Amino acid sequence: MKTHLLAAAFLLAFSAAAMAQSTAIQGSDLTPRTTVWSPWGVFRSVTVKDSLGGETKATQMSVPMSLNLRLGKSLSAVLYGAYAQTKVEPKGGTSTSLSGITDVRARLFLRSGGGMVLSAGVSLPTGKHSLTAAEEPLAAVAANDVLGFRVRRYGEGVGAEFGLTRAFEAGSDGAFALGASAVYKGEYAPSEGSTAKYKPGSELSVSAGYDHHTPGTLLRLNASGRLYTKDQAGGLNVFQQASQILLEERLVSTLGNHLNNDLSARQLLKGQNKFYSAKADVPPTTTDNGSNVGIVERLELESSSGLKLAATAEGSFYGKNETGYDKAHLLGFGGEIGYAASSNALLRVAGKILTGTADPGQVKLSGFEGSATLRAAF
Repeated sequence: MKTHLLAAAFLLAFSAAAMAQSTAIQGSDLTPRTTVWSPWGVFRSVTVKDSLGGETKATQMSVPMSLNLRLGKSLSAVLYGAYAQTKVEPKGGTSTSLSGITDVRARLFLRSGGGMVLSAGVSLPTGKHSLTAAEEPLAAVAANDVLGFRVRRYGEGVGAEFGLTRAFEAGSDGAFALGASAVYKGEYAPSEGSTAKYKPGSELSVSAGYDHHTPGTLLRLNASGRLYTKDQAGGLNVFQQASQILLEERLVSTLGNHLNNDLSARQLLKGQNKFYSAKADVPPTTTDNGSNVGIVERLELESSSGLKLAATAEGSFYGKNETGYDKAHLLGFGGEIGYAASSNALLRVAGKILTGTADPGQVKLSGFEGSATLRAAF
């Protein structure tokens, strides 16, 4: 039991310290007993209608893939990459699309004695980072928080990450963990045909997590913070991303012999973005960012034959932010069906309907998402 709790605390602290990483990396077991291969496909479509009659449909088809390798008793690795096609189709207009693979990320985890885990990672610039003038608006659509696409950035420069987590037992049923990580990002040319380089700022994260496990119940709490240094273009400061605080809560409970409930919530609090002038004597301008709140409820029924059925409901709520909307919310309702062929193989198919608003009373959002996931252990 204590080993399980410590492993959960490691995952909790690392997932918080890597807020900018892909969900696939965050959700991977840090010390797998076997090699785990997880490919899946996601198609998401969101239609945006404004009060003037304008209508635009944004879609993304993505194929993320992760590989979790056990390299030894205390060493494991996670590889992650994806292919995505983002398309924008204005009503009565010409559709445009951006497609390609993303950067490939690799992370190593070394588990040492005393409940400590060391990590090191690298991001390889395999994705498309030099965009044409026609592709830049599509990249902005992919990165829009409100639309909720799985792949939000195709590529940047070379990156490196280092992290440390220490876990502690907290009584017979609990575990506590502290973590810290630093991310360095190299420069790259954001515009095709131009030699001008852009250098994203470095990042520093700290996190604290707590797991409490009793028969039939798991409570997971996490808090993390992230600070950014200034972005530079041509050696000059141009932008500094707002500092962030992320709070996460999760409660997993068994309601019966085959019925499980999973309720999770997250709150992302942001400071001010800063934009710098080329003139040193001109103070930076700032923009405020509102809080983002997400809630997910999942009720799963599992049969003895390995069949899993689940009903899901989720809500994402956005305050004033940098995506161009004042306030917005997007709700999702759907279901999942899964089948565990064995303890080493799981196939899951899911779908949900999306509905919401942005700039209250001005913009309506509607759409759907479908996904298929395969998880295989060797």
